[in-house]
Amino acid sequence: MNTELNILKDDLSYMRSMADAGGRGSLRGNIIAVIAGGVFATASVLTWAVNAEVWRPNAWVANSIWPASMILFLAILFPMKARCARQGPKPIGNQAMLALWKGLGIGIFAFILALAAAGYAVNSGLVLYAIAPFVLTSYGIAWMVAGQVADLGWLKIVPYGAFASAIGVAALSGRPEQYLAYAAALVLLLCVPGLALARAETPRHDA
Repeated sequence: MNTELNILKDDLSYMRSMADAGGRGSLRGNIIAVIAGGVFATASVLTWAVNAEVWRPNAWVANSIWPASMILFLAILFPMKARCARQGPKPIGNQAMLALWKGLGIGIFAFILALAAAGYAVNSGLVLYAIAPFVLTSYGIAWMVAGQVADLGWLKIVPYGAFASAIGVAALSGRPEQYLAYAAALVLLLCVPGLALARAETPRHDA
C-alpha cells in the first residue's frame, strides 16, 4: 500500500513539475525567430528590388541573395543556440518548442530542395513560387503549438494571420509584389511575435 502511495506521489510530483514548467510561460530561443524573420525579410525585399528593376546588380549578386542570407542566418544561429544551451535546463514546454522549430527548419529546407528537384525535372521554375506560402503555413503551425504551450491568448491568433498571409502571398505569384508581401508577413508574423516572447524571456530581478 505504501509503495502504491509513493508511486502516486511521484506521479503527482512529476505532473506538477510539468505544469510549473509550462506555467513559466517563457519560450527560450525566440530571439532566433526574430533574427530569421529579419534576415529573410531583408532578402525578400532585395529580391523584390531586383525583379522590379529598382536595383540592377549583376547576375552573380542577384543569384547570391538567398544563399547569402542562409549563410548569414546560420552564422548567427549556432552561437545563439550555444548561448541558449548555457542558460541551463530547459522547461518541458521549451524543449518541445525548440524541437518543433528545429524540425520546422529542416522540413522547410527539405521542401525547398524537393521543389528545386521538381523544377529541374519539369524544366520550370514556376514551382518555386510555392516556397513562400509553404513557409508561412509552417510558421502558422509552429505558432499554433507555441500559443498552446505558452497559453497566451494573443499568440493563439497569430497562426491564423500566417495562414491568411500564405494564401495572399500565393495569389501574388509571378509578380514582384509577392516578395514585398512575403517580407511584410515575415516581419509581422515572425519578428513581432518572436520579439514579444523574447522580451518575456528576459530575467526579472527582484529588488
